[in-house]
Amino acid sequence: RVKKLLTEWRKYLKENSLNYMRGDCALLATAVGDLSGLPTYGVVDADDNIQHVFVYDESTDEGIDCRGRMPVGEIKNNIQGEGLSVREVGIEELQQVFGLNSYSNEEWEEAEEEAASLV
Repeated sequence: RVKKLLTEWRKYLKENSLNYMRGDCALLATAVGDLSGLPTYGVVDADDNIQHVFVYDESTDEGIDCRGRMPVGEIKNNIQGEGLSVREVGIEELQQVFGLNSYSNEEWEEAEEEAASLV
């Protein structure tokens, strides 16, 4: 029973379990990147820890996250951390840091729907 709770904890939350500004940003950015073909970037702190993930559109110099499109310089707004900067992040790094394989098919579908509204 405890093992099931640990592996399926999102199902036990009463509210919407996905929060793209609080930990699930990598899921949404991956979905946006898959739909758009654009690369994923991270907002990293001075220790190179990823604080937020978004998709970068080089042609417009804009970032895309759950807040929509914005100049990439503004993507760091409301992100906590010292010495914030942005850099490209790959799927392997996102998997390692955010555990993308832990999301259910339903959560991926929800993220894909949200991504479609942003692209």
